[in-house]
Amino acid sequence: GTLEGDSTLTVTGTLGQNGGEIASGVTVNVAGAKTLDGGSIAGTLGGAGLTTVQTGTTTLTGAINGGAVTVSGGTLNVDGASLGANLTLSGGTLTASGDTTLSPSTISLAGATSNTISAADGQTLTLTPTSLSFGANTLTTFGSATEGGTVIVDPALSAVVSTNSDVTVAGGTLQLGTLTILGSAGGLLPNRNVTVETGATLDLAGNNHTVANLAGGGTITNSGVGATVLTLENNLDSESSGAIADGVGGMSVTKTLAGTTTFLGTNTYTGLTTVSAGTLVLEGGLAIADGAGVQIDAGATLRSVTDDEAVGRLSVAAGGTLNVGEADFITDGGADSTFAGTLLGGTTGVFSKSGAGVLTFSGDGSGFGGTMGV
Repeated sequence: GTLEGDSTLTVTGTLGQNGGEIASGVTVNVAGAKTLDGGSIAGTLGGAGLTTVQTGTTTLTGAINGGAVTVSGGTLNVDGASLGANLTLSGGTLTASGDTTLSPSTISLAGATSNTISAADGQTLTLTPTSLSFGANTLTTFGSATEGGTVIVDPALSAVVSTNSDVTVAGGTLQLGTLTILGSAGGLLPNRNVTVETGATLDLAGNNHTVANLAGGGTITNSGVGATVLTLENNLDSESSGAIADGVGGMSVTKTLAGTTTFLGTNTYTGLTTVSAGTLVLEGGLAIADGAGVQIDAGATLRSVTDDEAVGRLSVAAGGTLNVGEADFITDGGADSTFAGTLLGGTTGVFSKSGAGVLTFSGDGSGFGGTMGV
């Protein structure tokens, strides 16, 4: 049924809603637990008891105030709604059919659960909790093939991540705020994985961000006006076949930790690529934009062994390694380049320089059997 009119209903026990509507102007205050199994809330559902979305779809265009809210199954669909309480996703779906901003004190992804957060095409769901936490052994999916809107995640004070708290951007756009939520805490969480699927977008929005074990064929971009740094933390081996793009403000990429990252796609970002640890593999010939600078730090390796690759300024530190295999690797730019590391390659490999800059080679080329040229 429907509760309607400008009125207040006080329930001293518990409340269950299975279909029906709490209309606009109606306030229902419940002392005990509230269970939602479908229906709509255009008014206000209040009271100190826990609100649990169990099954079906509950559409919220009004407000849930008071006690905490848990989506343990089914879907909470919001449209201009508000939540004044803590929100936990524990095996459910939060979606927005209209532009909505939710600012509870905390948003938690409960451990050992799979959850989905999305927005309808053309709509934006903005999540601005004080704190955000990803429980251990979770999969959080943003967007889908049929929910192509934008989800903005911007916790104000803290973000807690846990081991195996995987994230997939399956559709639409996931836009990040100022706090890092997709990293592995410098490798302390060794089994965290982030996938951006084909057709989906991860937007750094002018902020520097760290991403753990990046995979997938989607796009990473920067809609902000300031240049950003994307840090790829790879303690596992992963492949990215999508595109990393400058967007509005520009982007640089830094590869860290001991794992191997493979770029298979067409990347168009023009900032510096820094390999500070582990191995970065370039395949396809378009993995780094022509003219973009490359830096290989001591102990790190860049492998470009299957396809010809052209870069801009090149800086290889002592202890760094460039392996060109049987391919051509060209440093082409007006700035000077330095090579103090190790050059590896087969008999048909080519390492060459073009452009006005000077290449100073003081490294070890004893393991290179190909051709060096200018």
